[in-house]
Amino acid sequence: MRNNAEYGLSLRFVHPSIDPKDITKKLKIKPRFSWKSGEQAKSPTGTKLNFVRKESYWCYNIKKNDEFFSSEINKILKDISQHRGFLHRIVAENGRVELYLGLPGSINIGDTIPLETLTKLTDLKVALAIEVFPHMKKIANVAKASRKRQRSKR
Repeated sequence: MRNNAEYGLSLRFVHPSIDPKDITKKLKIKPRFSWKSGEQAKSPTGTKLNFVRKESYWCYNIKKNDEFFSSEINKILKDISQHRGFLHRIVAENGRVELYLGLPGSINIGDTIPLETLTKLTDLKVALAIEVFPHMKKIANVAKASRKRQRSKR
């Protein structure tokens, strides 16, 4: 079965103090969103918010509608596997590395994540986060809802 549904996949780092520029430099991937702990929080439009970031955050987003999401997860794991030591360091320093899968809940979408992929996630210390957004048809709305939920966790 081929998925024609649009979904979002993000590689996310959360850390008590790392400079997100260090993540960008190490992975050679430009994030969509990032901030450093201790920085004044800003909205996506640049408006200053009334709090300071408690932790560093780095997020690279992928929007897809033409593949099974397990194959895209495998591609990302292949790309980051060379940085295993760095990923382990992030986790050892009370940080978190995760692949976040955002699924619109108004459509039928599914896939099987093979055992080899789950083993690779574990080996790299990368968590798999999955969230379904009922009544959302467009992945842009999923990404917006996810950011809103992330801000509410501050």
